[in-house]
Amino acid sequence: MLSLESDPQVQVDALSHRALLSGVYWLAGVGSVWAILYANRALQTIHASPVPLEGASRARFARLLGTLGLALWLPVVGICIVMAFARR
Repeated sequence: MLSLESDPQVQVDALSHRALLSGVYWLAGVGSVWAILYANRALQTIHASPVPLEGASRARFARLLGTLGLALWLPVVGICIVMAFARR
């Protein structure tokens, strides 16, 4: 009998859930990076599994949220840095 930690579906569910929460709660912050990392790990687990696993669409959506969060966050940080140096 497999333990829950070794069950690939449980791992994928946990990773995609963490990715989705990171992407939603930190849409324009550091959580965006975590969302992308967790989503990629979940997708790698899904693709490497010999049995069909669910959760790919949730992981892809979380990766999209993380990407959007970074796309919004990085220009704002860049503008703040430029403005800080322009004042000197």
